Amino acid sequence: MPHCGRALYEALLRANWSARGLERLVLLCNAFARYADLAIKLETESPCLSRILPHLHAEPLPSLPPPHHDALNDVCLQRFAPRAPDGARIEPSALPASFWQLPPPPPASEDEGRKGDEEVQ
Repeated sequence: MPHCGRALYEALLRANWSARGLERLVLLCNAFARYADLAIKLETESPCLSRILPHLHAEPLPSLPPPHHDALNDVCLQRFAPRAPDGARIEPSALPASFWQLPPPPPASEDEGRKGDEEVQ
């Protein structure tokens, strides 16, 4: 899912928002860590993305050789790996109930897959 809009990532996470669903999900996409600068906006518009950020394990892919070294430079493999505040690996069941309780999804719009593209390039 390289270069998808934030709303599409949010929809995928929401559709898989359970311990079992997230543990089975491996994403080849833009590094979600780049969205951390949008923390306030993420909490309201992308609650799944906001909540999963501290619990992701990301493996960057090797860079392409020149002249294409900038293409896909932010793509990595990411998977759900829950962590305690001290950084220790924990089971998903150890996460607080508030982690799993999501607000209702926002209403769908025509540009659903593109929403958020302007924020992280």
